[in-house]
Formats: sequence, C-alpha cells, structure tokens
Amino acid sequence: MRRAAALALVGALCLASAGLTLAASNVMSLDALTWGVTNANGTIALKTKLPAYPINLLQEKGIVQDPLYRFGELETRWVAMDTWTFATEFTVSEEVAKRSSVDLVLDGVDTFATVYLNDKQIASLENFHRKYLLPVKSQLKPGVNTLKIVLAPAIKVAIDRKANHPYWIPTVTQLGNIDAYNFARKPAYDFGWDWGPGLGAAGIYGAVSLVGYDTALLRSAHVRQVKAPSSFLIRVQPELIVPASGDAGLLTIEMPALGLKAEKKLDLTSSGRALPELELAVPADSVDLWWPLGYGEQKLYDLTVTWTSSGASAAASGGVPAATIKRRVGFRTVELVEKPLPEAAAELFSAAGAGWEGSAQPGNGVRACMGMNNCGQYGWVDGKKWTFISTEMTPNFDFPVSGYDFAGAFPNSSFPGGDNPWWNHRYGVWTGWGAPSLAKRVEGESMYFKVNGVPIYAKGANIIPLHTLPVNATDELLAETLDYATDARMNMLRVWGGGWYMPDSFYDACDEKGILVWQETMFACASYPRDTKFMAEVADEVEQQIRRISWHPSVVIWGGNNEIEASLEWYRETQNNPALFVHDYTELFISTIGGLMQELVPELPYVDSSPSNGVVSRQPFIKRWGAAWDQRYGDVHHYNYDADCQDFNNFPMAKFVSEHGWPSFPTWPTFKAATSEDDWAVFSPGMEFRQRHFNKTLEMTEQYRKHFKLPKSWTGKDKAESFAKWKRYLYLNHVQQALCIDTAFSYWRRLRSEPQGLTMGILYWQLNDVWAGASWSGIDYEGRYKPMQHRVKHQFADFVLQTVLDNGHAQVFLVSDDTAPTTAAIDLTVHRLAEPACGCARDAPAADAAACAAAGTEPVWSKRVTDVTVPALNSALVVNASVSELLAAMPKCTPTTCFLRATATTKATKNKPASTSSAELFFKDFKELKLERPNLQLSNFTQVTPESVSFVVSTDRAAALLVVIDSDLKGRLDNNMINLAPCSSATLTFTAPRGGAVGHKALKASLAVTSLFENSHDDAVAAEDGAAAPVVPAAVAEPVAAAAAKEDEKSPKAKKEEKKEEKKEGGAAKEEGAKAPAAEAPVAEEKKEEKKEEAAPAKEPAAQQL
Repeated sequence: MRRAAALALVGALCLASAGLTLAASNVMSLDALTWGVTNANGTIALKTKLPAYPINLLQEKGIVQDPLYRFGELETRWVAMDTWTFATEFTVSEEVAKRSSVDLVLDGVDTFATVYLNDKQIASLENFHRKYLLPVKSQLKPGVNTLKIVLAPAIKVAIDRKANHPYWIPTVTQLGNIDAYNFARKPAYDFGWDWGPGLGAAGIYGAVSLVGYDTALLRSAHVRQVKAPSSFLIRVQPELIVPASGDAGLLTIEMPALGLKAEKKLDLTSSGRALPELELAVPADSVDLWWPLGYGEQKLYDLTVTWTSSGASAAASGGVPAATIKRRVGFRTVELVEKPLPEAAAELFSAAGAGWEGSAQPGNGVRACMGMNNCGQYGWVDGKKWTFISTEMTPNFDFPVSGYDFAGAFPNSSFPGGDNPWWNHRYGVWTGWGAPSLAKRVEGESMYFKVNGVPIYAKGANIIPLHTLPVNATDELLAETLDYATDARMNMLRVWGGGWYMPDSFYDACDEKGILVWQETMFACASYPRDTKFMAEVADEVEQQIRRISWHPSVVIWGGNNEIEASLEWYRETQNNPALFVHDYTELFISTIGGLMQELVPELPYVDSSPSNGVVSRQPFIKRWGAAWDQRYGDVHHYNYDADCQDFNNFPMAKFVSEHGWPSFPTWPTFKAATSEDDWAVFSPGMEFRQRHFNKTLEMTEQYRKHFKLPKSWTGKDKAESFAKWKRYLYLNHVQQALCIDTAFSYWRRLRSEPQGLTMGILYWQLNDVWAGASWSGIDYEGRYKPMQHRVKHQFADFVLQTVLDNGHAQVFLVSDDTAPTTAAIDLTVHRLAEPACGCARDAPAADAAACAAAGTEPVWSKRVTDVTVPALNSALVVNASVSELLAAMPKCTPTTCFLRATATTKATKNKPASTSSAELFFKDFKELKLERPNLQLSNFTQVTPESVSFVVSTDRAAALLVVIDSDLKGRLDNNMINLAPCSSATLTFTAPRGGAVGHKALKASLAVTSLFENSHDDAVAAEDGAAAPVVPAAVAEPVAAAAAKEDEKSPKAKKEEKKEEKKEGGAAKEEGAKAPAAEAPVAEEKKEEKKEEAAPAKEPAAQQL
C-alpha cells in the first residue's frame, strides 16, 4: 500500500488557498499533537498524528490486513461500519487566545462527523468535499482544552437516509458495491464502482488548526479573466472574514512582472463575510499567451492579493502583518464551439473536402423538452436569478429503439436494462419524433474548444481519484500520474464526477504542463435528493470549489455531473415518473450549480451533464433534452462490448468523445502482488472478485473469439495448467484492449476532417487505477503501462500515421495537430510473416545469400510516396491501394501470409525536427494468419542513465507479432506490443518511476517476453489442452530470468569474453540508433528528391492509387 506519514497534498484537497500567507503566530496547528483514536465500544485504542484513517492505522498495527490484498475489502468492511472518535488535548497559545475571534479550521473530514469542544457539541458535518470554519472563541478556556471529532459510518447513514426519503431514488448497481452513495456528500466511488472496491472508510484527511484574528481574515481570492477588445481584465474578489468589531484597510492586487497595480480602501463595518472586488486591465499586447500542450508555451504571471488592515484593532496592537494570497495567472481565451455542422465545418476548413454532400442544413431532430408531460424551463435572463421562461414538454425516457434507423447495426444490451440503448451506428439517422423528412442530411452541432482562437483537438483521459484513501494520494503519486499524461501527449484531463475535487497541486501542475481540465462537480450516475438542507450543503460546497479551482488557465469547462441525465433512462423509477426526476435534476444542476457558475464565472463554459446534447440556447438557457447518447449533439460516452471493436464502422461519428474504453486486468506483476497462487486461474474466485462490471469476463472472452484462436476450455486439469491458461488469457486481455482502443482512436482522430463527423476530442476511460483489479485504465495500480497505453501514445502524437483496411483497400491516413502544413514521405513495405528456410542468410556470407536467392522469393516489396502535404490541423487520406494489387506485387503473398508496414517521415522545419510514425496493416484476422514460431531474443542491455536502460528485442526468420514485454520492476517501457518483421529488431528503453533508479542487470533478470504465436497458435492450443504441463506457478522462471541465472554460473573467463562481445554489439546498436530514429525502419531505399516545393496550405492531398 502506498502510504505517507506527512502529506502536503491532502491538506489542499478542499479549499486551502494556494499561496496564502498569514502571520504564523495567529495560526495554531493541531496536526502534530497526539490524537487518540477509539472505536464505538472502546475495544480498540490507537495513537496517531493527522492526517489519518483508522483503516490505515489498524493495518500498520497488524490488526487488519491490507484491504486491497485478495479479499481484504470484505475482511475489513467492519472498520467502515464502526464509529471512530478522534480526540486530543491542547492549550491555546497566547497569541491565538488573545484575539477577539478564533475559528477552528477543518480542511478535510470524511464525512459524517460531530465535533465537540470541551464536551460541548459545536458542529455537525456531513460533506467530504468542503472546508469548515467554526467559530470557537466562546468555547475555549484557559489551560487544557479537549477536542473530539466523532466519525459516524457513512454507509449506515446514507442507507438510512435513502430508506427514509419521501420517495425512492435509485442508485447505480455494480458488482460488490454499497448502496446509497447519492445520499452522502462523500466520493461516490468510495461505495464501490465497476473498476474499484468499496471501502467506505472514515477519517480526517485535511489539516486541523485554530486561527485567531482581530482584523479581517483573508480567506481566499476568486480570480476571473475577461477578454476585452485590446486587454485582459483581471477581476479579483477576495473573501474576507470580518470580526464583530469590523475593520478597515487597503486591498491591493499586483502583477509585478507587468508593473501593474490596483488598490482600494475598504471600510468593513459589518461582521461576517465580505466580498469586495478589484480589477486590473492588462494590455493584450504586453503579455505572452498561455497555450495547451502542443500549441505553444505555458507562460504564467504572478498575481498577488494583499490585505493590509488599518482598523482600530490593528492600530491597538501596533500594526498587523499583511495577509497575502499568490496566484500564477495565464492569459488565454476559451470558447466552446457549438454550431450547426455546416457552419462549423466552414470555419474549420477552407474547403469542405471529401464526404460533404449537397447543401443540407441542420435538422431539427432533438429539440428542447420532447415528450408527453409539461415541464417548466428556466433560464438566466439579464443577469437575474434563474426564472421561469417557458413551458415545454418533458423528455419521454421510454422511446422505442425502432426510432432509429440503425443501418444494420444493433444496440448494446450488455448492461441490465441497456448500458447504452441510444447508441447508433455511424450511419444511423434519427427517424422518429422531430425528424425532418430528408432521408439523407448533415445535421447536428459541433463541440470543440478554441483556445486563443485556435481549434484544439482534445487528446486525453478521465482521471479518477489517485487512491482508495486520500491520505495515500501523495504529491509524488500525483506528479507521476501527470507524467504519464504528458508522456502520451495528452492535452486534456476530465476530473470525473464520482470521485473528489483534485488538490491545488493538480491544477498548478496542469497550468505548468499545458493540460486542459474538464472539471466536474462531484455527482455521478444517479439522481440526488433536493431537500433544503442537502441543497444548501451543495451550494456551499460548489461555491467553495468554483472559487478555488475556476481561475486556473488550464480549467476550460465545468460540468454539472457524470451521466445523470443519461441515467434518467436507466431506472424504472425515473422512467415511470420523469416529471419528478427532471424537476430534481433541473433544480440541482441547472438552477443551483448552473446559477453559481453564471454568478461567479459566466465566461467559463458550463455543461449540466456529460454526456448531453448541449443547449438550444444559452441566453436564455434552454436545454436540449433527448437521448443523452445522441452522436449528433454534445459529447458522447461510448461503450459497446457486443460489436466487433476492431471494425471502425461500429463506432459513432461523435463530435466529442468524453468517455470510451475497453476493460482489462492489470499487468501480470501488478496482479501477482495483490493475489495468491489460488487466484491465478481464469474464472477463479480471486479473479472474479477483482472484476466489478456485470458479466464482463464473458463479454471480453467473446470479443477474443472474434479475432484469436482460443483453447477449448479455460480450465486446467491442475494448478500448473490453470496458471498457463491464465497467463494466456491475460495476454489476450491486454492485446484486445489495445487493439480496440487503437481502432476507435484511429477513426475518431481522422474524423476531425470529416464534415459529418467533425470529431474534435477523445478522453478515454480511464487514466489510472485505485487497486489491482479489472478496469478500463491504460496504467495499472503500480504504475505499469498496459499495452493499450502505447497505442494511446501512438494515436495522440501530434503527427500520426494510420493504416485502415476498408472494402478491399489498404488506406493510409495522416493526422496532424500542427498549426502549419506538414510535408512527409510515405514508405510502404510488404513483408512475409516468415522468410524461406534460408532465414536471414541474405545478411550473411555471399554463398548463403545466393542459396537464399535461389529459393525464388524476394524478402520485401517497397514503394516510396514523396511530398505528401497535410494541411494544418487536419487529417488526410494519402494512400488508397488495392490489397489484391499489393499482394500481387510480392511473389507467393496471400492475405494470410503477408502484411503491410507504412512509415511516414516528416520534413524538418525551422521550428520542428523531422519525426516518424509507422503502423502495420494485416489483411485478415489474427486467428487466420499463418504464423511460425519466432525466436525472440533480448540483448544489448545498456545503461542510458541511472533511471533508464535500453535493450534490443529481435526475431529471426519468423515475424513476431504483438510482442509484449513485462517487467517485475516498477517502471515503463517507451513502447510495447510491437510487431517485428522477419530478421528485424527494435530498441526499447525502460524508465524507472519518478525518483527511482534501475540497473541493466536487474532489468535483464526481470523481463519476460511473449508474442501472438505463443498465445494464439494451434500448436500452443494443443500443448495447453493436452500434453506437457508447465511447472507450478511458484516455480515458474521467466525465460530471461532463467538466462540471467545461468549467466551467474559461468566462469569469469567466459563472462569476460561475453562482455567484450556485448561492448561491440552495444556500439553497433548505438550507431544504428543514430542513423534511424524509427526502431523498425522499412527495408527500402530512399530516392533523392528531384524537386522541393512548398505545398499550398489549404490544398487537400490526393490519395495515392498504387
């Protein structure tokens, strides 16, 4: 378990103002005191400092096991069902005690708590997501004071509240989860989700302190940025807590680097909360703009907000030090572009391009409030409070699926009741209510972001909480997780609404790295109550979080919730009483949260739900009701486990994909560390316990059957055979996930230039994990990359080559996120899956090469296409070759014996060096390919830096497809799941986690390598189902580890000779790497360019017919 004793991060999880400086003598921290922790009946008594969770303390004392190991979640559930009391004693410092006002500050309490000071109740808390300031001056006494925080079991409280609510509100159900999360302002995932356990733990994760003050207390500073024609207006609204005696003073905001300063004298006569405003006009031409990753630099400017008291209290004490809050501001504009497709396409492209038909206008398919029952629509009118503006029709959430023309596709039925009932085929056209009579038309609206006027293709993921417990979410873990994002060239992360608001350090890092943030309010997948107390608590929470988060330049959109609009279609209760639940929805997400957004930061785009169909109008606000999954409007969450995920036709032409994924288990080393040998079998209780999505193991297995050769049974006759089958299952599990993601991302990336698609964003589900279980993540719990993450890296590159098999043609697309046109050369190479018996002899002595030539076959066929130009911010089909003609060009080539590799090499420019991108194309499913056993070798282990080691993976005369390499060490490879042509090699680099190191010997001993042949070939099936049984799991020695052990037994003389040989090989590998940046360069000679021309920026490149 990841654990840190002292955490800078957790104290900032709620509202702690970044850069807040107060006089140290005015603040008394209670964290370092000794706190007693006891359970309800007093049988457990522990000592700790803060922050702390009882379940961690119990584990450290050996009273319970790790809740994340094997079935520990169930074995430790009693901890969450008990009541825990934190108690301490303290004497108030003289500096604090003499102040006229003293507040107890609670930065983070999880969740339902009663607070006692000197045995008197002073507060009842019930919100994980907010910070509390409790006035305690009158309760403090001279000498020793006692403070108790009693934490009630959130599970019991939530279930009781749900049972006693006036009407039943359903909760989304996952395997092994706990009911009623929507009745607690606690992270929803803490009750269990379909990718993680439900610990339901209670604890104190934030700082606890006393703050004394006689003058106004500067608590926070809300910063807005509004673009005027020639300037940026920086509007600052500090939050001052004024004592009963009032205060006066000087409020100052300053940007030192720009020489700008504004001041305002304040006379604060009323006690309580004061929200003064101050503004700086920053000339636009005096600053460098802040840009997302890949589009420019991330320039940040210091802004200081200072409150200097000059009131009577300050004068009486001889002056009070000024309180200061510091911010780092980036200047940028943000626009969420929601326009009819023809208009949006015309703005994005100077020419419509391929796929545009006629002069169709957007249809009026899904419009506001369709259905049978009346409902009130509310809007923000002229800056006033949300007011009733019209009567429309409520949505009818029981439309028949026949309302869509699916063009041969079918809806998904994997989730009970329909996980995604409104999913439609990419050619699907709405033919039901509100549809125009045109049979074929371009309709819908765009959804994409412009930053500083430039269209941004959003490439990223959904980030979930960093751990099951916030006290284990260290700064180091956060930094490492964001490293993963930038390693894949991500420029956007969506903070999912079922977790927690991220700490200040997350948003600071996103500002610095150029990662855009889609911030959601913490609501997910079910309706919530709307009683007065609940709504007031939510309003306080959301206002705090908007003021804390929204000013960051990286935050470009705020979402009301995750999938709650869509969930109105999931449950019988919501289907049978839509008017009631739509009213609840409108009150919470449009009137309350939407109203706060309009009041506090109206310039920041707000969407009430994800996915959603956007709005008919923002002024006044009129929501477009309808099927939330409709691909024509707004964003889409796409999950369809029944359809073939390697056929791009099965993916919707969505405008913005804010969720999409395919599940898999963790890598083998990570799974092994959290389980025992009894769990290492397909369908074992231990495996299924870590699979929390309904029926997912069977669904995944059916997908494998479409593409791979599977054993007759996944059950072994003994433990050893079961283990062998499990390892094979895990391999296919990872490879299939990667191939699914690659197909979907490839399609959506090239749709950026398809007017009927205009896809401008992919945020996959999900970036990270909270335990070693099945999930949709690309990076597992221990920080190891699954093969999928490497395909994400490929598709998210700023320049990417794609290969597509479509209607008997091999197509090559280029996708560029560059703001300038990109010129490249394309190398096409056809390889056999295996060379003739003479193998790689063509690289050997002349006599062997002649013998190989006598076999009558050429090793490869290649062709180069030069001077292909992709317009700026565009995608283009650059090669469209008949597969039959390609195969005919290579003797004895068939769709099952050969494959295509395409490599694009860009021309270097003044601003960018040359780069390469390559991909393979197979003409048949993997299960139909005629493979031979490759001889995979790992060699040339070289220490690059203390943190990284490079090595070479190679094969002989047989191609090695889908080569996956695992390491028992924590860290990541720069590439994996690679395809090696016969007689070829690739150089890979392994990097240790942040702050770690790795040696070449240790790495060599830790590696295991396998490929498609060993996991999918008939011989492998026969061996598994019949003959030789592998050794038992505990004695399994991975091939490379065994080789390393043998090496240790060699004589010193033999080792010395081998070292000389390795030195020679290492030098040769270095030279080879310097010549060719691509690890697998195609075997083809480059022709000299006869003519160099600048391509016209707006010209669409013609696809080459070969």
